[in-house]
Amino acid sequence: MSFRSIEMQIAIPRTNEIGNVQNHLMQKPTYDQAALAAETRRQKERERKRSEKIDGASAPLIRDDRQGGGRHIDISI
Repeated sequence: MSFRSIEMQIAIPRTNEIGNVQNHLMQKPTYDQAALAAETRRQKERERKRSEKIDGASAPLIRDDRQGGGRHIDISI
């Protein structure tokens, strides 16, 4: 395949653009992995905080009201 002079004027500047695209494609898995790791850390932190809130709020209160002579147990959650 031979290039004419006008084709060379277009092809040579495009090699820099193609080089940049190739570089981005080679680095994309690394960037994707880093983004996935960061998102996983944020999600685990949200789950941990949510679990702490649930554990703190779920302590049931059990009272035995025997003052009135009747047997009534009040369980509050």
